Amino acid sequence: MTALKKYTRLESTGLWFESPTSEPMEVLVSLGKSTVVLYDYEDTPLTHWSLATIKLISKTDLITVFSTTQDGLEKLEIDDKHMTEALLNFINNPAKSVSNKKLLRRLLILSFLFSILSLFLIASPRLTNLVETIISDHHQIQLVEPYLDKYLERNGPVCASLSATTVLENILLKLGDKDKKLNIKIIKKQNINAIHLPGGTLLISNQFFQRSDTASPFLNILKAELLNAENRTPLKNLIGQQSTYNLIKFVLGLETTFSIHSIRNFRVDISDVKYSNDIQLDDFSWVTLQNACLN
Repeated sequence: MTALKKYTRLESTGLWFESPTSEPMEVLVSLGKSTVVLYDYEDTPLTHWSLATIKLISKTDLITVFSTTQDGLEKLEIDDKHMTEALLNFINNPAKSVSNKKLLRRLLILSFLFSILSLFLIASPRLTNLVETIISDHHQIQLVEPYLDKYLERNGPVCASLSATTVLENILLKLGDKDKKLNIKIIKKQNINAIHLPGGTLLISNQFFQRSDTASPFLNILKAELLNAENRTPLKNLIGQQSTYNLIKFVLGLETTFSIHSIRNFRVDISDVKYSNDIQLDDFSWVTLQNACLN
């Protein structure tokens, strides 16, 4: 008997770590037929995990740690015996194929649920808000990883050096990015000045550094995009590119990925950036960034 059959609906408490640097948060864990949804104590959904992606990270007599990735960047600690048993049961015994009759019955039920849900959600602007609330910061990164890998194959490599990385980290600290909302990558062959993807991935072209006489344009872009990262603007743009049908499937746990249909929505329009001189960068640091792709 699989976890889905034995545990139709199960709830417990847990300790959620959104990222390795995040403070632990006590949450309500709800196990459904295809997803695990985490709520705060006001019954607001924080994120959801597809059962098919859940992995066991570690286990002791008291605590079991689960994640959706093997490195456990986002993790969930469970001390409830029944919830732990249900999740382990599903991991160790994934659902087997069902007969055509049962499959047809499930498809008919899903079709009915889609029809009912569509009546409420298609005409409701709150659908996109609902999708946004269940996507965690780490989940944003997972959503764009497949696109980013392909993009870097065409436009990379990423220019990386210890000195440039240190300069970028110091700049972000001066801007107040204590929660590491931005992750800056300098791309060697990128033609677009700057691209801001969900999860705070900010791709800056090497050409942009070469064309800029001073650090002022770069610093002001970072200020503007830090605000956009905090407001999750790139994620909103990604959700806006999805069809209503895919959004409903995502809410129901039947879809776990989003496609980027156009990079245009993620391009940073430099002409819209407001300039100020409240943050300065010394010449040595600026030259270090300009030479990042020489190493």
